[in-house]
Parts: sequence; C-alpha cells; structure tokens
Amino acid sequence: MSKATENLEAAQKRALAIRPRVGGFPYLAETLRRAGVTRNFWSPPACQSLFLTNDGPVVTQGTPLATGTMDVPYDVDFLARTVAYYGCNGEEYVEAYPVVEVDS
Repeated sequence: MSKATENLEAAQKRALAIRPRVGGFPYLAETLRRAGVTRNFWSPPACQSLFLTNDGPVVTQGTPLATGTMDVPYDVDFLARTVAYYGCNGEEYVEAYPVVEVDS
C-alpha cells in the first residue's frame, strides 16, 4: 500500500470517528484537507472516487450503483464527432474522429 493510500484511509477513519451523526460532511472535508487531499472527483453511477493528494492520486472503487445501459452525460459528441478526455489535474483534450461508412 502506498503512502498516499495509507494517508487517505487513515484520514477517512479519523473523520468517521469525529463526525456528528447529522451534518458530518464538513468534518470529513476538513479532515481530508488537513491530510493533504486537494480534490475529489466522484462518479456516482460507477461508485468511483478519485482523490488528488499531496502524496499522489488515489482511486476508491465501490460497487457500481447500476449495471448495463443507463442515462448519464457522455463525453462523446456523435454529431460533432469528437471525444473529450479529462485528466486528474483539469486537463482537457478533445479529439475529432473521422467519418466512416458502415453497413446498415
């Protein structure tokens, strides 16, 4: 286990121990901030959370909330024929893909 992972898990345990039963999020947020977590990107359908920390990025993967095909925002624009890729530090790369013919 990396230092980043150990630090994140320890901070989460500390936050759970000190938070009140109601309104506990600010306690979690402050505990993570003090532990060097700078950002968190959460993808609810996938139950995935990416934490950017001073020690490196850490991903937490839970059990997905749903499986199969469902309505969610997409990063592929089929009309513009572009795909957008996003990095963990806010980078964005948009790439066009060519028109192709397919059999119907």
